Amino acid sequence: MDMKFDKYFSYFMIMTLSILCLANTLLAKEVEVFFVRGNESYQAGNYKVAIKEFEKILNSDYESWEVYYNLGNAYFKDGQTAKAILNFERAKKLNLKDEDINYNLELANLAIVDRIQELPQFFLFKLASTIAHSINLKVLGGITLSTYLLLIFLTVLRIYLKSPQLQRTAFVAIISASVTLTVFTGLFVMRIFENETKVEAIVIKDRVDVKSAPGGLTEVFTLHEGVKVQIKDHSETWVKIRLADGKIGWLEVDVLETI
Repeated sequence: MDMKFDKYFSYFMIMTLSILCLANTLLAKEVEVFFVRGNESYQAGNYKVAIKEFEKILNSDYESWEVYYNLGNAYFKDGQTAKAILNFERAKKLNLKDEDINYNLELANLAIVDRIQELPQFFLFKLASTIAHSINLKVLGGITLSTYLLLIFLTVLRIYLKSPQLQRTAFVAIISASVTLTVFTGLFVMRIFENETKVEAIVIKDRVDVKSAPGGLTEVFTLHEGVKVQIKDHSETWVKIRLADGKIGWLEVDVLETI
C-alpha cells in the first residue's frame, strides 16, 4: 500500500510541477506579447493603448522596473503626470541607480504645482541614508553576511596562529572587519526598517484639501496631483500624511496611490 501511495504521490508531484512550468511559460509569453504591443503603441503615439497593454502585465502579477518605467513614460506622454510619477517611483524602488528613471522622474516632478522643500538633515544621517540607498538591498545584505563570516574566520584563524607578528596582523584585520560589519549592519537595518515602516504614496487627484483630522472641516493646506507624501497613520477611509517639509494632515484614501 505504501509503495502504491509513493508511486501515485510521485506522479502527482511530477504533474503538478509540469503544470506549473507550463503556466510560467505561458505567462512569460503573454507578458512578452503585452510588452511588445505596449512598446509598439507607444512608438506610434497611441499612449492610452500603450497604458492598457502595460497595465495588463501588472495585472497578471508580473512586476519589473522596465514595465513601470515604460508605463510611466506612457502616462507622462498622455498628460497624466501623477500616474507617471507614481510609476517612475515604483521603477526606482526596483532599480535605484538607473539614470533614465531618475532623469524622467525629475522631469515629471518639474511639471507639478507644489514644490515641497525637504527639512535639513544632520549631515551624518544624510550621508548614511545616501550610502544605504545607493546599494541594492540584496547586495547590502550579502556584504553584511560576507563581512560577518570573514570576521568569524579571522577570529578562528588568530587562535591557531603561532607567530606573534601574524597574530598582530590578524588582530588588526579583525578590528577592521568589526568596524566594517558594524557600518554595513547599521545600513542594512536602516533599509529593512524603512521597507517595513515607511509607506509613501502619490496624490493622484488634481487638487485636494488636507484636513486637521479624519473627516474634519478645518483645512490646513492644499495639495495638487503628483506630490509624494508619507503615510503615518490611518483611520478607516482616511490616512494621516506627512510631507517632506514636516507638514502633517489627513487625506481621504481614494486620493492617493501607494508607491
